[in-house]
Amino acid sequence: MNSFVRRSALRRIWAVGPVLVVCILVATAPTVAQTVRGRLIDARGGDPVAAAEMSLLSGPSGERVVKRALTTDSGRFVLTAPKPGRYRLKAERIGYQTVVSAPFDLVASEPLEVELKVSVQAVPLAPLTVVSARPALLGSIRLVSNGFFQREEKWGPKGLHLGTFITKEMIERRQPTRVTDLFRMVPGVLLQGGGDKFVVRMREVTDLFQGYCTPLLYVDGQPLRLVDRVGDGPTKQVETIDNLVSPSSIAGIEVYPGISKPGSFTDLNTYPCGAIVIWTGYAGSRAEREGTGGRDSLMLGERPREDENTRTAERLLERADSMDDKSAARSLYQQALNAAHAAVAADSTNPLPRLQAGAAAVGAGDYEEADKQLEMAEALRPIYQLKAQSIREKAWVALYKQAKPLVSTGQYEQAIPILENANIIYRERPEVMLALGQIYGHEGKNERALANLDSAALIIQDSSKLTSVDSATATDWKGRLDALDVTRAEVLAQAGRYDESTVEFQKLVRKHPDDVGYRRSLASLYVNTGKDDEAERIYTQLLADTALTAEDLYQIGAGFYHMSDYENAVRGFSGAANRRPRDRDALEMWTRSLAMDSVWARVPAVAERWIALDPNNQNAYMLEAQAVDAQGYDRKAQELVDKVQALTVTVNNLQIARDRKGGATVGGTLTNEKLARGARVTITFTFYDDSGNSLGTRSQTVTTGAQGQAHDFTVRFDSDALVGGYGYTLTTS
Repeated sequence: MNSFVRRSALRRIWAVGPVLVVCILVATAPTVAQTVRGRLIDARGGDPVAAAEMSLLSGPSGERVVKRALTTDSGRFVLTAPKPGRYRLKAERIGYQTVVSAPFDLVASEPLEVELKVSVQAVPLAPLTVVSARPALLGSIRLVSNGFFQREEKWGPKGLHLGTFITKEMIERRQPTRVTDLFRMVPGVLLQGGGDKFVVRMREVTDLFQGYCTPLLYVDGQPLRLVDRVGDGPTKQVETIDNLVSPSSIAGIEVYPGISKPGSFTDLNTYPCGAIVIWTGYAGSRAEREGTGGRDSLMLGERPREDENTRTAERLLERADSMDDKSAARSLYQQALNAAHAAVAADSTNPLPRLQAGAAAVGAGDYEEADKQLEMAEALRPIYQLKAQSIREKAWVALYKQAKPLVSTGQYEQAIPILENANIIYRERPEVMLALGQIYGHEGKNERALANLDSAALIIQDSSKLTSVDSATATDWKGRLDALDVTRAEVLAQAGRYDESTVEFQKLVRKHPDDVGYRRSLASLYVNTGKDDEAERIYTQLLADTALTAEDLYQIGAGFYHMSDYENAVRGFSGAANRRPRDRDALEMWTRSLAMDSVWARVPAVAERWIALDPNNQNAYMLEAQAVDAQGYDRKAQELVDKVQALTVTVNNLQIARDRKGGATVGGTLTNEKLARGARVTITFTFYDDSGNSLGTRSQTVTTGAQGQAHDFTVRFDSDALVGGYGYTLTTS
């Protein structure tokens, strides 16, 4: 408690929940702001609870967060309300229940000093894993992220029974003086030495030697050699485990006494022996830390040190956090960043201003600076990991929410920098990477798309990442894998990397053999890579499927057309046009396929359907003229040629892009054939559903240039209904 606070009155608030008791002490020191400050402590022994999030809530039911703060290493926090009124306190900490206090009043003349006692009660991070039974402290986070509990299931007593797993709870029950005390009861392990120096040995059995060997040692995943192998000469001791790490700093230990062990802990360049794997990350009590003689410094790192600049930065951060005016808040965040930079310049080894600079840079919108400063804070003081991760994840969530409506409305240019900033500040979730992969793929920026998709896949396929999130999130991530794989395969094809795309679609077809879309995409890739026989085999199989959609049939027809198999192309395009009678694109390709196959007798009827929807396309008239001329109808052929010559404007290169959720975009080219420069031509498109019923119209007016000049146009039709076809009419003014 700060020295100026006098305990002149005492009130008690009971939390809405079983584990939080709040004692509120009224302070008489004069102040302008309405402030609540206090300390969060563990009810078991009075140790401070660090890195907990404290929220000041307002509203009738405490539904609105008006201020947040993280507890310091000493468990302290300060929250300043924007105005006097009734508030509640909420405490959140991984490993404890989230609890909310009863309401209390804050007034400018009565700052409150509170002491919060919170009981340890593990909160399940992933209900289907062992994590729910373990306190989710810094060490447990490290164990989860590095697969400790998964290996325990596989290699421990419930699995292969080839390893011994020692958890923090076991260490606390044993209360060992030194780490090597923990190995005395482990099968297959021998301790040699005496006094305060013990060397760990494991049984070694090879064709040439039977006895004890020195195991491989890994600390936080890094291999270390403590003692040379026993050979003909004397044993050379480099270091002992007890001199490297103390029991209080250990989160978990894995012991593999035989030559069988996980591949990540196997050194193929050494003799066969077991392995000891130690994971640190638990600070222990303050008494434990102060009694280790500095051996926990690897986990705790540099002590945070306050000076005038850090105090200024903290005050500015508190003010900025409580402001609703974003512009004014950003200015304060920038000032806080400047103050933190000044503190860093005065002492570059102080982790506190690094953490402050990270938080301030987030508020100022400089995410690269925030990432750099938070990374330095964690390096200088590893226990800051929880605080830094909390800052990062909250920034990520805010950016993701900001970008989401932009992405959903197709405003990709505005969304991209927001999503990229989210990627900079936090890369432990795949959602932003997936969004960027799809957006960059849509825009043809294939390498950027692939980089983001590959990063997302690494997260989703990392079992340790899945076990570190709740089961609903893990299920959602895994459900995105198929879509990710499809997008990646499509982007590879779009980039011209056909061989790689083929491999990806082959995997998808093997996984989903009945999926028509994957099979026709694979066939299309075979066409692009010159494997016509493979493509024809797939397309022929698909044509026999009576459940094909119009889009399936159109794509199959396109595949056969590119292989010059016009007879089967006719089957595909005609099937598509019969299912969607006003599908202009299908009618065009059906007509062209008949003409290429010289089936002239069937061309006129299909061409007339095409012309009805596309009346200013000279190609439609000329193909019909060619067909009737081939059948000896000279007069009809001349009439069609005359119609082409009478067109004042022509429309070509029409193509529709249908949206899967409804609506479509049509693009094409309008060419001035006979009109004066400056004439206004209005092209009105009608859009139809699959049955040929009108869904609505959209118009666009083009001002013509000189005769012979072409004008590209695009017409967008927004609708919740799926578009099956389209056509147009022209008016000139």
